[in-house]
Amino acid sequence: MKHLMILRCGKNSIHKSWIHYIRNIMDIAFVYYDDSNFSDDMPTYSCKYEGTKLTGVHDFVINHPDIINQYDFFWLFEDDLYITYQSAQGIINFINTFKPSLSAPSLTHESFFSHPITLQCNPLLLRGCDYVECMSPIMSQAFLINTIEQFMDFPIWGIEKYWKHLLWEMQEVAFIYDKWPITHTKRMGAGSLYTVAAERKIDFLKDDARASELYSNKFGSTLTNILFGIEELIPPTLLTTSKLRETITPTRKNLETMYGSYGITTFGSILNSTNYHNTLFSQFLAFPKLKKLLFQEASPQVSNILTRDWLFGDYKENSVWCHNMRFSLDGYVMNYHHPNEYYWKIIDGNFVLLSKDNEITTVFNKQEVVDGKILLTGLHAHSTDNILYLREGHH
Repeated sequence: MKHLMILRCGKNSIHKSWIHYIRNIMDIAFVYYDDSNFSDDMPTYSCKYEGTKLTGVHDFVINHPDIINQYDFFWLFEDDLYITYQSAQGIINFINTFKPSLSAPSLTHESFFSHPITLQCNPLLLRGCDYVECMSPIMSQAFLINTIEQFMDFPIWGIEKYWKHLLWEMQEVAFIYDKWPITHTKRMGAGSLYTVAAERKIDFLKDDARASELYSNKFGSTLTNILFGIEELIPPTLLTTSKLRETITPTRKNLETMYGSYGITTFGSILNSTNYHNTLFSQFLAFPKLKKLLFQEASPQVSNILTRDWLFGDYKENSVWCHNMRFSLDGYVMNYHHPNEYYWKIIDGNFVLLSKDNEITTVFNKQEVVDGKILLTGLHAHSTDNILYLREGHH
């Protein structure tokens, strides 16, 4: 696999702190937004295009039509990012094996950030998400081809919402690499590209609202989702909802130590992202490309069930018999011990609970979404009016 880093850079670029080792593992294009000249750093390509980061990348790619066909993956980096050799090589090795269409390194806790979901979550290897920030995306050749024209429509904000739409159309997720972070060294809005945006009177808030209207309606929310986490590749340890939140608890302690109450609030935002805000991307176990990574696959319906925690109880009495029922891929009920609810199956399109003797106990034949959460209800097999429920849990 061939990788090209497209660095949008200018006079205050910090690339000299890392280029001496990065240029040995990938090609680099300097796309200047001012009159800088870093030819002594021996980039593979260099040119100047005024404008924002994304319009400059667009102009570089369009005016060098052979570039797309020469590389398999493109790193679209800003010039105030610091990356280590270990992070770059780790990401390259992962990408060369699993070939994700869209991914990005996480941000160290020392970084300036605007989206908490981008921060490194220890001790994870990576997270599967429906979001990657435009600060440092890494995209496949096919993904770049499908998004390059939108760089002109959404030159600063809004492009991530199009990427989410494109990921859904491709039935893929984005990855944020927690094991291989980078550091964002300047506060948000302080870079030269924001000055360019102001000079050109780009209304990036209006662009973001327009992108939401065009691409976010089908998801029912503009909120970002952490779909799952993985600690190790062999064997892949898939973590969702409560298990994921439990695993990343060390991140809270570190953020609180560094930032006090703001760190606690930031971690709260990360936790909120682990609650699925739609029922589309939580079908990820059905996405073909993830089978190689997770060694698991399921139908969209089953994926929506397996990836969640559930409240279980009597619907009419509004009683809760279990606060965190889960279901394993091999057909077992977890976190609840009763002979009537021991196995699960899909029968005639319905989710069904079975006893330890493999007898049907409840057929959940009604599904609805209430307050953004899935609710399944069904009649208990040994009763004429005892309706049981499974309600998607909150953390």
